[in-house]
This record gives sequence, C-alpha cells and structure tokens, in this order.
Amino acid sequence: MTESQGNAVKMSKQKREHGVIAVTGAAALLALAVKLGITAFKLSPEEQKEERSSGRKRSIPLDKVTYMNVISPLAELEAQQFPLFQSCVFPKMVSTCDDVRKASAEAERRIDAHVLICSKREDVYRVVKAFATRGEWVNAEAKNYTQALMRDFERNGTRTLRGWENKKIVAVEYGKRCGEVNLSILEDLVQLRHKFARLLGYSNYADYAVDLRMAKTPAKVFEFLEDISNSLADSATIELSMLKDLKKKEEGDYPFGVEDLLYYVKKAEEQQFNFDFGDLKQYFPVNLVLSGVFKIAQDLFGLSSGELLGHFYLDLYTREGKYSHTCVVALQNGALSSNGSRQIPIALLISQFEKDVSGHPALLRFSEVVNLFHEFGHVVQHICNRASFSKFSGLGFDPDFVEVPAQVLENWCYESFSLKLISGFHQDITKPIKDEMCKSIKRWRYSFSALKMKQEILYCLFDQIIYSAENVDILELFKHLHPRIMLGLPALEGVNPASRFPCSAIGYEASCYSRIGVSSGTRCWPQEDQRNRWKL
Repeated sequence: MTESQGNAVKMSKQKREHGVIAVTGAAALLALAVKLGITAFKLSPEEQKEERSSGRKRSIPLDKVTYMNVISPLAELEAQQFPLFQSCVFPKMVSTCDDVRKASAEAERRIDAHVLICSKREDVYRVVKAFATRGEWVNAEAKNYTQALMRDFERNGTRTLRGWENKKIVAVEYGKRCGEVNLSILEDLVQLRHKFARLLGYSNYADYAVDLRMAKTPAKVFEFLEDISNSLADSATIELSMLKDLKKKEEGDYPFGVEDLLYYVKKAEEQQFNFDFGDLKQYFPVNLVLSGVFKIAQDLFGLSSGELLGHFYLDLYTREGKYSHTCVVALQNGALSSNGSRQIPIALLISQFEKDVSGHPALLRFSEVVNLFHEFGHVVQHICNRASFSKFSGLGFDPDFVEVPAQVLENWCYESFSLKLISGFHQDITKPIKDEMCKSIKRWRYSFSALKMKQEILYCLFDQIIYSAENVDILELFKHLHPRIMLGLPALEGVNPASRFPCSAIGYEASCYSRIGVSSGTRCWPQEDQRNRWKL
C-alpha cells in the first residue's frame, strides 16, 4: 500500500463526531463500505451469527415496545449512517481518478446489498409492527415515519416472507399437489382391493391385509391406534400450547393452524438445542461413519468369529438414473440348498449420498447417518438369518418384524459413546463431537414427539378406515379425522390426503399402523429438511 493510500481516509476528531468523512483513496472507500456493513446494526459478525442461530433472541419483546426503544433508535441510526453512505457513493460521480470511481461504485454495490439484507430483517419488522399496532404516536411526523418504515419493510417482502398468510398459502399448495389425479387413482385402488378381498372370502381389504399380522382384525388395529392417541393427548396438548405461545409472541393473536406446525417447531428447537445441523455435518465424514457402523454391528451381534457369513455391497452415491431412495436389496438368501449346504447371503445397500466435488471425503447429514444405521440393520438381518427355507430367509417373511432390527440399530445414533465412535471433525478426525452436543441430539430426538406421533396416527387411521369400509368419501373422512386427532386443528381447505400418496397406496395398504415406529422416527423427519417432517 502506498503512502497516499495509507492516508486515504482523513478524518479529524471534530468531523468524526459529526459523521463527516473526507475520502480520497480507493482502498479507504472499500474499507469503509465493509465497516459500515458490519456495524450497521451495531453487531459484530459473531453477534450477527449468534443472533441468526438463536432465532433472533435479541429482539425486543413485543409487549415491551415503545417509541424510545424501537422507533427512535432506528431513526437515529438512519441519520448517522446517511452521510457515511453518501461519502462512499459520491466519488464515483466527481473523482478524477479512475481507481477511486471504480472503488466508489463497488462500495455502493456492497452498501446496497447490505441495506437490502437489513430491509428484510424480520425481527426488526416485528417490533416496528407491534409498535404501530399499539398506535401510541408521539406526534404526526413520528406516525408518518413509522408507517414509512412499515411500508419499506413490506415492499421488500418482509410481511409475506414468513407471515401466517404466506405459510398457509405454501402449505395449501404443497398439500394439494397432484391431488385431483391421485385422488381418483387412490379411490380406484381401494375399490379394486376391496373387490379382490371379497373374491378371496374376506369382507373388505383390511380384513385380508391384517389377517396375517399380529393384530388379526381391523378392530384390534383401531383399538391400538386409539389407545396410543389417547395416551399422547396430555403431552401433545402441552407441546401445542408451547407452539401457540411462540406464535402469539411473534405474530400476535392470529389463530394457530396446522400450517404453523413446521415453522414453530423449528423455532422452538432452535431455542432449546445448542447445535446447528449444518455445522454437525462437518463431523460425519462418510468413511469414518461407515467404519463406526461396522464396528458397532460387529460388537453388538458378535460378528468377529472369522467365519464367512455373507457379502454385502455398497452403492452409496447419487447418479443419474439411479433408484432415488435408500434401501437394501436382497440378492441371494442364506437358505439351505438341495444338497444340504447353506447359500452365501448377498445384499446391496443403496443410498443417495452426494459426492464432495472438491475431492475431500463426503460429509453426511445427521439424517443420512441415521438412515445408514437403519439400512445396515437390514443388511445384518439378511446376512445373519439362518432359516432353512428361502421363504423365511433373508429379510424375513413376518411383516410385523421386518423393520425391528433396523429400528434397533438406529438407537445407537443417539448414544454418546457411539456418536463419538462414528464422528470426527473432517479436518481433524481425532476430534469427535462434544459431550454437550451428544446430549442435545438425544434430547432433540424426542422433541415434540407426541405431536409428531399424533400426525402419524391420523394417517394410520385414515389408511385403516378407507380399507375397512366401502365407498368412503376420502376428502370428507380426512376433514373429519384431522381435528379429532390433531387436538382441534382443522385440516387446511384444499389440502388433499391423496396428494402425498402415503404407504396406503403402495406397500403398506391397510397396515400403515405396523410402521408407526418407523414413520415417527427421526430418519423420516430430518431436521435440515423440515418439509419432510410435517406432512401438511
């Protein structure tokens, strides 16, 4: 840096006090623009990061807003920054130095980008709106200024970015996707299955589907689901009250709807748990996770005798044209052959991990770690099965048991000792995740679990009813069930239960209840993809 550049910003004590800057150098312009961006709301980068991750904890409580703690500080900040901004911008119009003009233009671009971010600050908008709603104006000019602030925020999209109106619109649109087409398909499937069951001597398809299962009759299934639902009522009510309180603090007295579940569950979890799933990913390099899974399975099931038990192959990474879900495919069962020898079982584990294009080991999201444990449970089940007949070998014939080994292995994703075994910071794998984070992950597993299970029960009952009775109006059934199971929350108008084609369409028709432990588990509701967590 030249001497002239080093002395580019010349500011006397008196001028600093009045917010006036004499700018003569390109480097100084950019330095000032960056500084203004950092200090615009008087927060350091660390404080800004903390504020984002903590759900805007620094916001003023909505019932404590006043002119002096909301409007006056904003007005003062705006007044202080205006001459500073302008001193960065005007050189591009008058300077005789090309470098200074270019730097001024770049400074303006950076300042504009920062101002745009500030203009979408939801926490600031909420407190301004709360003050405006109270209508305690100091004078007419202050009222006009407050309304201008509101207008600027709303014209930049803050009002609808996460407001209750927008959440509802998104939830309805998501909940009716392909609904009309799928509804007719689902209705046809149900009727054809009823017809098929009657041909075999059953009164309806549910009788046929449940006959081979432990429940034996649909009546037992209904009793099972009702018992679970009733036992969860008190816990789910407490959880829902927490979410309603959060909404009231943030949005006022707007009614709470099912469209709010996703947003406020995430909000509550951000406040309760001291970790970020994006940061957590850095501790799960795929090779380290795999070696940990193998070690845990080996010790848990005693797979260290040296005897060849079977083969499994891993197809871990996504590619064009590949099957899009995570699963285990049995290639050969371990049943006895005609000469009395046992076949070597072979399994293929398919997953959809994303490769790291930088050449570093792929990092797994926590939900992918849980999925890997779950599916490897199926691999162990397939290889260790010692049934004599092929029909009972491999992944098993009993439909009520097939998911149990996989679910059991999932539990090890939430224990501190196993989390430390499978984790290590990607830049130094000798540093596993910390004890406090392990505890938070285990507590997070059960957060709002009663409400989540309630919603699964809703779909299980829906599934059982449509296969237990003829000519059911699917839409009316869903509207009737929703408030009864979901603590009075009505289904959204326009949402179609056939839009998501649950297991009742293909795979677990009339027996979704048997997967309730799987469906309500965290592997189906990854935190970093909350859309999958609440089925709106």
